[in-house]
Amino acid sequence: MQYAILILVAVSAVMAIASYFATRREVDDVKVRLVKLEDHASEMSGYVRREECSGLHAANTHEHENLCRKLSSVERAAATALSAEIKNLRDEWRADVKAMQATLGAFQEAIGKLKASSALQTAQLDRVDKKLDSIQMQRG
Repeated sequence: MQYAILILVAVSAVMAIASYFATRREVDDVKVRLVKLEDHASEMSGYVRREECSGLHAANTHEHENLCRKLSSVERAAATALSAEIKNLRDEWRADVKAMQATLGAFQEAIGKLKASSALQTAQLDRVDKKLDSIQMQRG
C-alpha cells in the first residue's frame, strides 16, 4: 500500500514538472511572436496611426456625450411621469380616506343611537321588573 502511495506521489511530481515546462515553452513562444510583431509593425496592413486613433477617440467622445444627453432627457421625462403618477395615487388615496372617514362617521353615529336606545330600554325593563317584583310581593 505504501508503494502505491509513493508511486502516485512520484507520478504527480513528474506531471507537475512536465506542466511547468510546457507552460514555460508556451510563454517563450508568445514572447517571440510579440517581438516579431513589433519588428514588423510598420508592414502590417491593420496598423492604425496615432492621428487616426485620435480622430476615432474624438468621434467616440462626441457620440458618448450625445448618448449621455439623450439618457438624461429620458431620465427627466421618466422622473416627471413618475412624479405625476405618484401625485395621482396620493390624491386618490386622500379621496378614499375621506370617503372611508365619512362612512365610519355614519356608523359611529348609528352605533351611538343604538347604545342610547339600548340603555333606555334596559332602564325601562328594570322598572318593569321592579314593578312585577312589587306586585308579586303584594300577592304573595
